[in-house]
Amino acid sequence: MWFVKNAQELNQKYDYIIIDLPPAWNLLSKNGVAVADKIISPMEPSRFGYESHTKVLQSVGTLQDEVVDPVSGKSYITANVFFLGNRIKHNTNSSHEFLSALKHIDNVIGVIPEKELVNASMLAKEGILEYATQNDKLHEQEPFLKLLSDVFSEIQKQGND
Repeated sequence: MWFVKNAQELNQKYDYIIIDLPPAWNLLSKNGVAVADKIISPMEPSRFGYESHTKVLQSVGTLQDEVVDPVSGKSYITANVFFLGNRIKHNTNSSHEFLSALKHIDNVIGVIPEKELVNASMLAKEGILEYATQNDKLHEQEPFLKLLSDVFSEIQKQGND
């Protein structure tokens, strides 16, 4: 409810508000979905990655059916759901099979490879770009940073057409 009451001020202050929700489908997740314009669900090359795809679609669909305006019958849940391949390794069969499977899934907006840069920046509690700059890795990580930029551009574009 706080987001709805403060939406105008938030829209003036911020271009994006990213809410990182836990994978558990609980009250926090439902409230996050209720105020979202877009849902970006990461999928990893594991059994849980495949299962998360189905679970997210089912959970959001159920919530759309449950949270409706009593007069119009329209759902208050209006977010579009997108999927992001994440932690893809270049040298494993499971990642190669996963990439093939992603081609058959609707609304996949990008793929992020497994990178030590991400792990190291998280350990340092710094942003990826900040960490790369401070550790003289900016040039060597340029293709990866470009890929991230392209993924964010695709996220921005989706649902705005």
